[in-house]
Amino acid sequence: MSRRSALLLALSSSGALAQGFGGLGATAPGFAIPRAGTQLAFPRDHGAHPDFRTEWWYVTANLKGDDGAAYGVQWTLFRFALQPNAARAGWD
Repeated sequence: MSRRSALLLALSSSGALAQGFGGLGATAPGFAIPRAGTQLAFPRDHGAHPDFRTEWWYVTANLKGDDGAAYGVQWTLFRFALQPNAARAGWD
């Protein structure tokens, strides 16, 4: 990739980043807001929290191949609700 192409890509993508993923970082009426000091209860809080607009889960692992090589793996699942109290088909 040429310097000019890289610069154009960086400038054009900065506008998308400034949008905050289409407003997902903004407060949205109807969704719960995380509060400092909230007490978590496990295992219940390992699951989904449908009252919140955005949520994500991580699975991480350190692996060793048959040849002794070390590998790190991370898988992330993001959930973005489009509207409050939406049907949860497929997530129950």
